[in-house]
Amino acid sequence: MSSHLIFYIDDNSDDLSMFLYVAKSLAINVRLFSSGEHLLIHARQCNEIPDAILVDLHMPKISGFDIIGSLHHNTMLKSAPIIAFSTNAESSAIHKAKAAGATCYMKKPRTVTGLRQNLSLLISTDWKKHDCNRNFLIGK
Repeated sequence: MSSHLIFYIDDNSDDLSMFLYVAKSLAINVRLFSSGEHLLIHARQCNEIPDAILVDLHMPKISGFDIIGSLHHNTMLKSAPIIAFSTNAESSAIHKAKAAGATCYMKKPRTVTGLRQNLSLLISTDWKKHDCNRNFLIGK
């Protein structure tokens, strides 16, 4: 089984803990970031390309929308799918995430089962063939 790597940014420690728990159960390697600043510093220094970057949109200081935009300027990470990941599934947030440059939008589930399903979908998707214009909103 191939090893997967996901970067996940969220300021909510409970969400980070649940994400780590579910990712480990699926044998997914994770880099967790609790602020936009930490992710962007890591992005400038990293030498690994994750299978996906999940960005919570509602972050203090630097919004998730701004983080998504900044990641597109990073030579190393701009090839990784950037997933807007939020409990807010209002059309205005979805459109704003797309305009910021997100590859897709995934509604953040509130259960371990829902998160497991979404992460399974995430690592099984062939992002090179995924039509993000037709399938921008993904997951459960």
